[in-house]
This record gives sequence, C-alpha cells and structure tokens, in this order.
Amino acid sequence: MLLIQPVRDPVLFPLGLKEEAKMLLGSEDITIHAKDLRKPLISRELAVGTRCNHRSVVTCYCGLFCEGDVLIVMELMDTSLDKLLKKVYNRGRTFPTDVLAYIVLSVVEALEYLHQLEVIHRDVKPSNMLADCQGRVKVCDFGISADLENSIALTNIGTRAYLAPERINTRENEGFCIRSDVWSLGLSVLELATGKPCYPQSQNVFQQLVQVVHEPSPRLPESSCYPNSLRKFIDSCLMKNKDDRPNYVQLLESEFLSTVDAKSGQESFRLFLADYLDDNEKC
Repeated sequence: MLLIQPVRDPVLFPLGLKEEAKMLLGSEDITIHAKDLRKPLISRELAVGTRCNHRSVVTCYCGLFCEGDVLIVMELMDTSLDKLLKKVYNRGRTFPTDVLAYIVLSVVEALEYLHQLEVIHRDVKPSNMLADCQGRVKVCDFGISADLENSIALTNIGTRAYLAPERINTRENEGFCIRSDVWSLGLSVLELATGKPCYPQSQNVFQQLVQVVHEPSPRLPESSCYPNSLRKFIDSCLMKNKDDRPNYVQLLESEFLSTVDAKSGQESFRLFLADYLDDNEKC
C-alpha cells in the first residue's frame, strides 16, 4: 500500500534511496493499494522530484520503500486549483485578472524549468496545480512525466480531457513535444477563467476525442470579463497544429504575462485565497 502523510516540517531523510521509492504529500492520511499503482510511475515521480529546485515546483523530501509499502513525503500545500475554482465559481465569483495572471505565470515558469531539465510533464491540469496559504502556486505530480528525447516523447499517457490533438491522432506515431503540454496548459487556463472544463469527463469518449481532433478549439467567451491579452494567450496555446503553438519562453514574453510582478501577484493571491481556505488550512 501507499501511505501519504501530511507534513509541514518533515524530517529530512537522505535522498538517493532505492529506485522504487516515491515522494508525495497529501493534506490527509491516504492509503492506496499497490495494485492501483505502477512502479514506473512511482520511480518517475521520485526521479523527477528530487532533481527539482524551483519555487513553482513542489519540493520532494524523501521516499521509503519497505515491505511493499511506499512512504512518500512532499511539501504540504493547502489546496489544488481544481478544488479552488469550484469554490470560487460556486459563490458566483471569478478569479481577478491579476490573480489569474500570477497563477498562470507560476505554472508556465514551472513548466519551463522542467523543460530546462529536459522533462515534459504530460499531465498538466488544474488538479496538478497546488496552492498554499502564503499564495504560492506549484506544479506537482510527475508520475507520468518523461525525459525529453530531442523534445519528443514517444508514449501517450495523460488525462483524456486535457490531451492535445496530436496525442490522440497518432497515425504517424511521432510522439509529442512540449507543445502538447502547452495545449493542456491552455485548456487549464480556460477552465480557470470560465469555471468549467472544456471537455467534460462525463462526455462520450469517442465524441470527446473527435471534438479535440476535428472541431474548432474552445475559446474564451466574448462576454468574458478578462482582457483580450488573455484571449490571445489561450488561443495561441490551443492551436490545432502543435508547431503553431508557442513555447514557454514565448508565453512568458506574451502580453498577458510579460508585465506580471510575481511578488505583488503572490500577495494578491494570498489575500484572495484566504476567503476560500477552511480554518484548518489557513496559516
């Protein structure tokens, strides 16, 4: 089984443990049967997590593999953005533009950092974007990440609702590059801006895949309160042809992100988030 322990001040065990060890951290004790996990994903999370040292990537502390159990210890965050957006929109509210821009900046910086390590995430979605009461936003879950091989990964795994067209239509079997994650990023940002998934999981699987490959990309509604710079950002991420999508450096230089101040953005998000955290989650 997998034991996930909440730790705010973890005891730091030496890294460089067995290859089977993994690191993860939940907000409560969770037990998951080993048959529900794949060892390569556990190894992958540990391998990637222990290489990372970035303010927008969740910190891995240690992992222990003992008698069939995996004890995973990671930095504790307070919520995920999929949970937060539900709370926000259930109150009839939206993310302020400066808060949304800061969130997106943090995620793009994290993905660019992973790219510099020659890693693509392959499962970019709001539930893998975490936040804490200090207003920090961090990317997590590297279980299906892959090392880049000339910027191409040759396997197709990830969450169906966020898969890029080239990850579905694989007749040429060329795999995918970081721009497949850019597509998933665009869908995630659009979901944060509208409060609704672009391709609901309840949808018929075949219908959903046909939509992604053959129908026009989802767009920010014309009635949206957000600036045109966000619309252009999302549209650029959701180009059907992956070669037409920007890379992370280009996204950081986009009109929507280029003027974002991370320090003031974090403070704005901290104040915004305080209204949505439960008492036991607040600092």
